[in-house]
Amino acid sequence: MIYRTARLLSTLILLIYLPLASGCAPLLRVGGLNQTWEEMSFNFDNNVNLRFPVGTPTSRLINELKGQGFDVSGPAPPNNEFSAYRRVYRFPPICDIAARVYWRADNDGKLISIRGVYREEGCL
Repeated sequence: MIYRTARLLSTLILLIYLPLASGCAPLLRVGGLNQTWEEMSFNFDNNVNLRFPVGTPTSRLINELKGQGFDVSGPAPPNNEFSAYRRVYRFPPICDIAARVYWRADNDGKLISIRGVYREEGCL
């Protein structure tokens, strides 16, 4: 029961907070109250792949992600992926809502794979 209440509360806060946030990141427009986390993550992944198709220069990806408030790091094992993280909302002590982007690039600095994950983290 606590989990369901926390999930509903975090989703409501997200829907209220995002439109009010200055510089609301278009990549983060992922759904509404009637969607599951899996559906919202699918939508985020789709947004990421449409915006940054394979072959996109990583410099463009990194600049845009930083401009939307993501922290970029990498590459990291085991897949040698670069990553970007943005905390969308924090509701202590219940949970965080985060967006993550993972990618790999070729030697010319072009994307060879990219994926986005949108989820709750550290929830009770």
